Amino acid sequence: KSNPATKLLVETPLVRENRLVREHGLPRINKEEAVDEFVKRAGLVSIPLSAETFSVEKETEKDILFLYLTPAASDLLKKFGSLYFSDLGDTPEKQLRYVSLLRTCWYQNLLYRKHRSDAHCQEEDPNRMSTHLTGAAFDISKKTLTRTEFERFKKLCDYLHNLGIIHPIYERGGIHILVLRALDQEIDLVTLVKSFKNISAAKKKRPR
Repeated sequence: KSNPATKLLVETPLVRENRLVREHGLPRINKEEAVDEFVKRAGLVSIPLSAETFSVEKETEKDILFLYLTPAASDLLKKFGSLYFSDLGDTPEKQLRYVSLLRTCWYQNLLYRKHRSDAHCQEEDPNRMSTHLTGAAFDISKKTLTRTEFERFKKLCDYLHNLGIIHPIYERGGIHILVLRALDQEIDLVTLVKSFKNISAAKKKRPR
């Protein structure tokens, strides 16, 4: 029989994310804090609803969007959009679709109560709090990605994860990304993504 105490030591992806949030000192919006107050306190920047290379969309009509991220997360969101638009996608000039950026406490708890999220905004249970409350996380929608495109994004995210830049969680609806620090200037993501495409092309040409 398994020891119940052992289960408490298991670090799930959400528990790991919350540990990383604490280790990196990322602030969270609290229950009493207005969005504009937290944006100022955390140094968040605004994100356009739509740009040439990406869009931020609601998953349902009742969803609410808060278009703010940390500077590091904003930079990576825009870079991912540019990569998908020009190099990562199967066809050129496709917009990358995002569905969640910053969330407030009341909205996160609403999603939790409706069983649309496993994470909440309850300080008494810190290991299950949402990292969207930091403004350092965003979600890539899987709806418009082909299977090959998703696999390329997974390779890219795993690469950045190994460098300690992000913490990705691969969910049924897409990819949840927590950005822990700014992308190193010397990292050439375009060349990296092109190498993924070359590997995929080589596999297709391989004789059976």
